[in-house]
Amino acid sequence: MTGDHQPVVRIPVNSTLDAAKVRHDPRWSVVQKAYETASVQFPNAPNFAPIKQDTADALNAIFTYCGSDVRSGLKELNDTLAGDLKDQELLK
Repeated sequence: MTGDHQPVVRIPVNSTLDAAKVRHDPRWSVVQKAYETASVQFPNAPNFAPIKQDTADALNAIFTYCGSDVRSGLKELNDTLAGDLKDQELLK
């Protein structure tokens, strides 16, 4: 945590460690306090396989055909992914 290069902001795994004191920089406490008071767990898809496959299929189709309508392809992908999330009851 105190190497030569400035690391990406990370919160210490050890909950008793105060990053601001270790780094001698009070800016580190901003992220740590936000994490402690306002963080929420990022929802995950219980079944990520259809999301990954649908994304791969759509992007392959868009990039494979030079004359493809990118905007339309991405709109279709958005609708498909919304359907995948609804099927898993992650989107209402």
